[in-house]
Amino acid sequence: MKKTQALLRDLLLLFKGLTCCMVLLTPLMMCCQV
Repeated sequence: MKKTQALLRDLLLLFKGLTCCMVLLTPLMMCCQV
């Protein structure tokens, strides 16, 4: 169960990073560091 929660959290963080890049049009590397 904990594995699933960790995976969902990682996916959520990744999704947030991609959304940041699309909305702010910032370089992908900058989003990854946020």
